[in-house]
Amino acid sequence: MNANKHQNETLLITGASGFVGGHLIRAASAAGWHTAGFLHNTEPPSTSGFKSLHVDITDGNAVASAFDDLQPSVVIHCAAVAGIGICAGDKHKAVAVNIEGTRNIVESVARTGAYLIYVSTDLVFDGVQGYYRECDPPAPACYYGTTKYAGELITISSGCRYSIARLATVYGHGIGNSVNFLDKLLGQLQRGETNGLFDDEYRSFVFIDDVCVKLLKLAADQMSGIFHIAGPERLSAYDFGLKVAKCHGFNKTLLHPISSYKQKRPQDCSLSNEKTIVQLGDFQSVEEVFAIQPEA
Repeated sequence: MNANKHQNETLLITGASGFVGGHLIRAASAAGWHTAGFLHNTEPPSTSGFKSLHVDITDGNAVASAFDDLQPSVVIHCAAVAGIGICAGDKHKAVAVNIEGTRNIVESVARTGAYLIYVSTDLVFDGVQGYYRECDPPAPACYYGTTKYAGELITISSGCRYSIARLATVYGHGIGNSVNFLDKLLGQLQRGETNGLFDDEYRSFVFIDDVCVKLLKLAADQMSGIFHIAGPERLSAYDFGLKVAKCHGFNKTLLHPISSYKQKRPQDCSLSNEKTIVQLGDFQSVEEVFAIQPEA
């Protein structure tokens, strides 16, 4: 991509100090975008040429004022209260951020004529079928998925130009204040600690660099529709852990399978990525990712 192609366009990323948002800021800046990010009570990632604003997205007036200041041409809305347990434990906050906060972002996008990428989740599906396509009807089985699907509906009904990117489980190394479950897993393996991982819950684990490439291509081409941003393999957390241990030379017997049954989690939210591959390009397998990563 031409490094100067987007130098006069502002790409706004909400949730810019989070795991996905922080990586996006770096990737977008490297690709020549003039980048800005919304943060909430956190420090910005250390990236040059990046303008950070502390904005509470649940405050509609604050969001509108920031949009008027930045005049973004593209918005990638990553900010969310994420996680099954976190949202179930604080439903009020989940609604405030994931639904009402999204409504505030979408209204400002529609008002200013920007293009929106709404970052959603594989957990908008119930986990009964697995290998879900973009055309399959969502039916969330957890509160996090319910709030994110509500955000999808707000986006669809807004009248703005948009795409919806449903992310599978994203892995990679954290930056700044963000820590990914991969970092925790590698730390435990390195210390020789045992770890129980679900072997009966399946997702399409996707590498963060692939996520950034796909989201920035959506931003550059301003495509419309729903896209599944998902890796090429249907894996349980235990399957993923075994691959990570093997690729990094750790003892696989430190990992043992456990069941997610008692926690009533969606069982198979794996995603079909065929449409996305055709329009946005291939995804790397776990083995392909770690073949080019430094050993832990």
